[in-house]
Amino acid sequence: MSKHAGAIEFRADIEGLRAIFVLGVVLFHSGLSVANGGFVGVDSFFVVSGFLITSLLMKEVEATGSIKLSNFWARRAKRLFPNALLTIAITLVAVALVGPWSMKDSITLDAIAAAFYVANYHFANRTVDYFDETAQSSPLLHFWSLGVEEQFYIIWPLLLIAALSLRRIPPAKVALAALIFVTLASFIASLLWIQKNQPAAFFHTEARIWQIGVGGLLALSAGALKRIPAAVLAVLGWLGLIGLVACMVFYNVELTYPGFWALLPVASTAALIAGGNAHRFAPVLLLKAPPLQWLGRLSYSIYLWHWPIIVMTPLILPGFADANVIALALILPVSALAYYLVEDPLRRARWTPPRPRVTIATGLAGSSVVAGLALMITLLLPSIGGTAHARFHALMKNTELKSSKLQFRCRFGVVDGEIRPCTFGDKTSSKVVALFGDSHAGHLFDGVDKAAGAKGWALQVFVKNACPPIDVEIFHARKRALDSDCTNWRNLVLEHFVATKPQLVIISSWTGLSKKMYADASGASLSESESLKRWKDGFGRVLKRLTQAGINVAVIRNTPRNRRGNILDCIARSGPESCGTARQEAIVSSPPDVEVARRFSDVTVKDLTDHFCGRNVCQAVLNGVIVYQDATHVTSTFAKTLAEPLSELLD
Repeated sequence: MSKHAGAIEFRADIEGLRAIFVLGVVLFHSGLSVANGGFVGVDSFFVVSGFLITSLLMKEVEATGSIKLSNFWARRAKRLFPNALLTIAITLVAVALVGPWSMKDSITLDAIAAAFYVANYHFANRTVDYFDETAQSSPLLHFWSLGVEEQFYIIWPLLLIAALSLRRIPPAKVALAALIFVTLASFIASLLWIQKNQPAAFFHTEARIWQIGVGGLLALSAGALKRIPAAVLAVLGWLGLIGLVACMVFYNVELTYPGFWALLPVASTAALIAGGNAHRFAPVLLLKAPPLQWLGRLSYSIYLWHWPIIVMTPLILPGFADANVIALALILPVSALAYYLVEDPLRRARWTPPRPRVTIATGLAGSSVVAGLALMITLLLPSIGGTAHARFHALMKNTELKSSKLQFRCRFGVVDGEIRPCTFGDKTSSKVVALFGDSHAGHLFDGVDKAAGAKGWALQVFVKNACPPIDVEIFHARKRALDSDCTNWRNLVLEHFVATKPQLVIISSWTGLSKKMYADASGASLSESESLKRWKDGFGRVLKRLTQAGINVAVIRNTPRNRRGNILDCIARSGPESCGTARQEAIVSSPPDVEVARRFSDVTVKDLTDHFCGRNVCQAVLNGVIVYQDATHVTSTFAKTLAEPLSELLD
């Protein structure tokens, strides 16, 4: 989230905008419902960066006819590296001292990627879902956006220098043409990726640079903007501010983001920049308020420190009910200290290396030192963690937690008013098996996929997290409203089944009851008995609709539950032998899915419990494979071991 250099005019409206952007991000990451869409603040940062950096570079071109590349990169390094590297280093130490062992195991690569500003590709390769709360365990996850920006800082000046070599064409025209092409290509790439590879669409620079490009195009259009009446620009600026705040309040994690949904916050930010200070009654009237100006100055530091504090504070204060409140209270003072003691003094210091190349080399040396610290922690972990951790590390090498095949290939939701089957196995086969349900169907994917492949069947997957296959409207606690997206998706899937009549539909679902999830239309909680009745009735209606259509249905009894909390941390600390769950505690004696399914003579019930549990214990590790990724979901690798019993359903 880079700040402009002194070579361009200071804009109080943009400084105030930074405050709004970073407040949105912090409130979103803090889980406060007032800013369910606060994540769009990052998109807005991209637009602002594109505008300021392009303005800076073009001003240098106009003044000197060239771009001093080393000077530009040195200024960026001097501005960005010190506070960022300090954040990574202290986070590394905090994780080493108090972090769970599972986090210690992944933090090394996270830190190295962050230190060299390639965290966006690192997390994309790990198929991290940014909006999945279970995936947000890395305290350095937010460095993905800094990677996008740094990569832009490398690429864009080089493109401009190439443009300057075309002597017969004005540099501004070449730059405009190049940026239009890059922006459009990136936006198209984003739309294509969002359908097939959401992590790539979210993290990859190629799919994000269009947002920075919009800011750059705005900078190159400065002359045209001057011809628009100031009052009109002021109105445009206010509309942009309203649009941006609306996105922060009304957007939510259920959106297929970025995609088309990113257009509104990007356009709103561009409108704000265009008209923010065009008139004395423009948004600068509000944005120049001293508190916003101060927060704007600190915005980069706040962004750096807020997420490690949010992630690490509950670990430092385990079991403390108000840990999240303390984390929120710590963000501002810690960020201010880092700004006034490190970031600002080093940015202004005259004793720093006078030659740009030395400054760049110093920054890279700092990144190398931080990477070395990360490696040192990794080397020390076996001795710190003992035999248990060494065994855990070996197990993790053999275990894929989540199915990369499913995550890379499929994006589930309603697109253009319809659902799109995600097909595996023999796609030409006349025999089709469909996997249908919430994440408790999804975690069985690799087993069903292996079974279908062995039998020569086509496999269609219809999985939507937190959307159980029951004919009941789910109350979305975060949206504080009924989840219409889930309802629409479920109805479309059922219509697809009735129309296409697959040979078999395999259903699995989370059967745990939540009074809040099965609330009434107003959000009022239901009693446990009311929730249970609603679940059973809804599941029964789904089975009835499928069986009446002549479709064979198999219900997979919900998997035994791990009762040892963070199972990965338990294995790392104590070894797998100590992390099993007693069979009577792991299974539900009268599961509602089985009870309802047995009312239908033509519905098969498949109980996999004995493949998880012995007579007394449900183990955490079986045959050298970690069974659970969390309390209720199995690992992708273990799911593959269930292929044989699942293939019996296809006989």
